[in-house]
Amino acid sequence: MVELTQIPNLSPLAELPGEIPALAESLRQSRKRAAQWLESARAEASRRGQALPPMTWVMTAIAAIGLGEPAKARAALAQAEARGEVEGYRVDRLAAVAALLSGDLALALDLAHRARERGASREQMRTTLILALVYDRSGAADAAQRELALLRPLAASMERMAVDALLPLHERLYLAAIEQIALKNPANAALLFKGYLACPEPEEAERRLVERRLAELRPT
Repeated sequence: MVELTQIPNLSPLAELPGEIPALAESLRQSRKRAAQWLESARAEASRRGQALPPMTWVMTAIAAIGLGEPAKARAALAQAEARGEVEGYRVDRLAAVAALLSGDLALALDLAHRARERGASREQMRTTLILALVYDRSGAADAAQRELALLRPLAASMERMAVDALLPLHERLYLAAIEQIALKNPANAALLFKGYLACPEPEEAERRLVERRLAELRPT
């Protein structure tokens, strides 16, 4: 669980694009370690004929999301839900991110809405950040900005850091960029979008979208 909270530092933003390979590898190694430990825990529990440690499948899903493996995340979440490892809204929230990573934006939106409707008030910030990311990626940038505007200030929040720890690097950069737009920091947003473009994961359509956003952020 502690390993799954480890996230690479993004500062200074001006050097971010050149740092992307090292940052991505650091995150990959961290989530790979967690996934391997969890696999070993499952094997040992099976060997002993004992119940799995608490939240084994939820943490397996989180590790898979960090590695950009949505199919593995969905499979683990199905196990977590069947065993009642956590509340349903937490499963929905993680499943929304897995759906986003697999490109199923309609499902991601449905799950994110359901997570907010069913969720505990103490975790609404976490759920709203995920919802804002899904809104923006679904083409509803104005709706995303409205959601983010309600959450200021976010920087030191434990809920905010939990979302950073959950997301793969490129999605973390995208969320941070649209957050900076909401905070009226276009220069920071542009640097974060450039970092996003330096990641290998975004597809051509996603890159064109971010290039348009960058053009909008340039001073007139």
